[in-house]
Amino acid sequence: MKQIGYPEAEVFKTADSFVITTHIHPDGDAAGSVIGLCLALRDMNRDAAIVLAQPLPPSYLFLPGSDMVMAAASDTAPSPPCPPGTVPRPRPEGTRRHILSSAARPRPGLKECGVQGRAVSPEAKEAVPCPVDQATKVALDMAPPGSAQLQGKRFAYGIVLDCASLDRAGKEMAGILENCDSLINIDHHISNTGFGAINIVDAGASATGEILYRIMDSLGIKISPDVATNLYAAIVTDTGSFQYQNATSRCHLAASMLLDLGANHRNVQQCLNEQKNLSSIRLLEKGLSTLTLEQDGRIAWMSLPRRFFEETGCNLDDSEDFVNYPKSIAGVEVGILFKEVDDGVIRIGLRSKNIADVNILAGRFGGGGHERAAGCTVRGTLQEVEALVVGAARDFLGMCEVDGYPPWQARK
Repeated sequence: MKQIGYPEAEVFKTADSFVITTHIHPDGDAAGSVIGLCLALRDMNRDAAIVLAQPLPPSYLFLPGSDMVMAAASDTAPSPPCPPGTVPRPRPEGTRRHILSSAARPRPGLKECGVQGRAVSPEAKEAVPCPVDQATKVALDMAPPGSAQLQGKRFAYGIVLDCASLDRAGKEMAGILENCDSLINIDHHISNTGFGAINIVDAGASATGEILYRIMDSLGIKISPDVATNLYAAIVTDTGSFQYQNATSRCHLAASMLLDLGANHRNVQQCLNEQKNLSSIRLLEKGLSTLTLEQDGRIAWMSLPRRFFEETGCNLDDSEDFVNYPKSIAGVEVGILFKEVDDGVIRIGLRSKNIADVNILAGRFGGGGHERAAGCTVRGTLQEVEALVVGAARDFLGMCEVDGYPPWQARK
């Protein structure tokens, strides 16, 4: 197989300071990519830091090096990482999101720690019960340091990963990125705007984590087991555990090499796919009750109004993969998930199977993504946005099914 390289990436061997970020509401590709790259740069004795617009979602705190992640700004406390030798405890049924939450059940030999929602090893300090009303304070005390320490510090390069456009990094990142001499844009979205001074954009890559693996491999940069685990998690997430169309031979080869380099497949698979909060299953149950089919069963969609999150104590991250349920129905071509994230603000996930380029559909509403997976945010009531987007999807799919393929695909 032909080796794919990115000559623009030579800067990683010549520059000495970097600040790394990714898009708001980071997914597994974003999280694994920023942490994996930062670990690799630090292994090269480079000055490297990770700053995100928001705290890292708790579901990715299992990634080695997650404690390096700093948040530029946040109105809620992040969950602290588990101490060594511990696992998270599930959030008690019926509790609200201000209680520290996580995904796994404690293994035998672990017991509660002083932080609500955590379990520690027998060797740890004796537990001191933490009242629910103190949970937020504890999280703030234990959270990784914020980015205030970086204010005014200059970096040679700001690296923006997995962002189709710079605004996707979030307005909170403006001050940090303005203190960079130059920007590096590394991404795999076909809708990328090329906003960097250096642009490494490969729409044929399954994930940004795959691009980073190829950069490190081509430059001879050491890939430690921790780096490999992060990049592997990035690929696993964005390919739906190698189920999606983007799981190409290139992708499988990169994943295979990362496993040879020590990626922890078992931990990645269990933490991503087998550690769901019971509350997230309750949220899914409510969401599935709204499931609706359109266009003779070719379009399926479901909705998550804000009250569903409040009633289950879930946050938005708990519903990350729900969009796959409408798409999974036999006969469905386009699956849609509507999430009411605030009053008058609806986030929409779009997925397709074979013929509909949902990147184009999302683009009609100011969003974007990939051919088979995209998203956008639309203002309006949940009912208004449902009618608007489902109507557009109905018209769009009708165009796609004329002669079995949309005419604008010829542009590719």
